[in-house]
Amino acid sequence: MGRNRYPYQYEEEVSQHGYTEPGSDGSAHLDVDTLDNPGLKRLLVETADMKVPQTLEWIKEHQAELSGVCVYDGLDGHGLESVASNPSAIVLTRGLNTVKELNVLLNKTSESLKEGGYIWVHTNTSGIRKTSIFKGNPPVVRNVIYFFWYLWYRVFPKLALTRWMYLLYEKMRGKVNRCYHRVEVLGRLYRAGFEVIDERFRNGHFYVVGRKVKDPIWEDEPTGSPIIKLHRVGKNGKLIPVFKFRTMHSYSEYLQGYVYKYNSLDKGGKFADDYRVAGLDELPMLFNLLRGDVKIVGVRPISRQYYSLYTPEMQKLRIKVKPGLLPPFYYGCSRPDTIDQVQESEKVYIEAYLQHPFRTDWRYFWGTIGNIMFRGARSK
Repeated sequence: MGRNRYPYQYEEEVSQHGYTEPGSDGSAHLDVDTLDNPGLKRLLVETADMKVPQTLEWIKEHQAELSGVCVYDGLDGHGLESVASNPSAIVLTRGLNTVKELNVLLNKTSESLKEGGYIWVHTNTSGIRKTSIFKGNPPVVRNVIYFFWYLWYRVFPKLALTRWMYLLYEKMRGKVNRCYHRVEVLGRLYRAGFEVIDERFRNGHFYVVGRKVKDPIWEDEPTGSPIIKLHRVGKNGKLIPVFKFRTMHSYSEYLQGYVYKYNSLDKGGKFADDYRVAGLDELPMLFNLLRGDVKIVGVRPISRQYYSLYTPEMQKLRIKVKPGLLPPFYYGCSRPDTIDQVQESEKVYIEAYLQHPFRTDWRYFWGTIGNIMFRGARSK
């Protein structure tokens, strides 16, 4: 008697302590004592152990006392101008997952802040919701629930073919409850001109503090398409569109500087422990080959962030040739372990190519194919 016959619930609350997501432990964490905004500093200190409802209630009760802080609960940021003029900090009390036009809100917030001003935001994440589903449901059932949940909340809103159904559902429901991955939240903040200075999971919720460092981006709007287009440095320094299958989270491209700052580089010259990536399939780059943006053999088409890590000498040398699908480090007997070794392998190839283009590419092509087929060479 008294025994609960149905002990499982659909979304049980995530544990208050110890919850993290890949990459969050070694990311930006602010020493509150160094914060130069007294109002935001007080907010962070006094709500440190509170859950979301308590935190929002505390902000509501004390907002008049928070010096230098503008508290905003709007949906799109268009009302910020009437609330405060160039505040030094803006606190967005509405959870980011409940905002319909999130990029507009973040960009408007950025434009309203003075240079170096702060933004405080909070949201749920897809990782938190997944944990809730798996914790609150029995085995097998939770996998079925998660499959359909993921399909509806993470796939349908991103594809042009199905997005209208999700938006219609929102309209009929009269309520927005989006689901963002941690990486996407951070990427959207960087797109809006913020540098993330603190991110942490607390009491089953995600909080971020950012500092305005540049103007927001309005014209570049990432999509959820299975094939994505990324800007890469090509011949003569011209940016070329490179097509790849999407296996990175949306807005990942804005986080290269952030990932490098806290993760540095791994062996092979790539970003260490890059939590944005599940592995890139570069088959769509064959379209770039047909367009003439790249050739079969050549240095990798790299981002502006990665290009900035090269020495000035290699930057000048690299843009003398087209990028390629088969990078020169496949040709050597051993793979490079550092960015310096990557640059050295590229330098040897480029200098040889500039002297004898056809002969060099012919030699590198067959050497690379041999290493891939018979020595198991793979990109790290």
